[in-house]
Amino acid sequence: MEQLGEVQVGRQRSPSKMKGECPAKYIRAANIIEAGIDFSDVLEMDFTETERETFHLRCGDVLLTEASGSAQHVGRPVIWPSVGGLFCFQNTVIRFSPRGVTSEFAFYVFLAAQKLGLFQQLSGGVGVNHLSAGKFSGFAVPLPPVAEQKAIVEALESGFAFLDGQSAAIAHSLKQSAAQRQNILEAAVSGQLVPQDPNDEPASVLLERIRAERAAAGAGKAKRARKTQRFP
Repeated sequence: MEQLGEVQVGRQRSPSKMKGECPAKYIRAANIIEAGIDFSDVLEMDFTETERETFHLRCGDVLLTEASGSAQHVGRPVIWPSVGGLFCFQNTVIRFSPRGVTSEFAFYVFLAAQKLGLFQQLSGGVGVNHLSAGKFSGFAVPLPPVAEQKAIVEALESGFAFLDGQSAAIAHSLKQSAAQRQNILEAAVSGQLVPQDPNDEPASVLLERIRAERAAAGAGKAKRARKTQRFP
């Protein structure tokens, strides 16, 4: 990877940097999720002007989780989008700024490496798993021509779009099925599933008769119990 772009780990978080004259938002591993970047929980710490120049994120950077409590989540990638404002990154994140590959192709290579457990094999640590910039820099990947990179990305995005469409269709069908099941139950209770005989007594009368029979049966049992009760 070091031959295909710049590999860099973010700045270390320290108590002395939590309050200062130059606060800036920064991305940490917890902000990199399956759906992309979680902007709802972005923290701030002090970055000097020089540090801002070194660590500010640029559109097209590929970010990976360098550290995680779960080895299977190490190396989770995301492409930094075009957003307003300054964002830097912490040392729990690796930044890959591509030169010899497209950002999209690099992202899918890293996604495959993460999902197939290749980054998990590289990571180490006790309690917290670390990929480290050194291990990542030496990670070897296939390098097809740019035209083929684009074709691979297009095929993958088309496939994922199809799967998303299928998932949405299944979810919609399940909702329809649940609604239809409820409609069938209501129709069954109201007697709409089979032809009704107008000479049959109404359901309300039948229910009242059943209640009366149950009440009478209960009273009979109580009476018999009193007759068989023995006294000293």
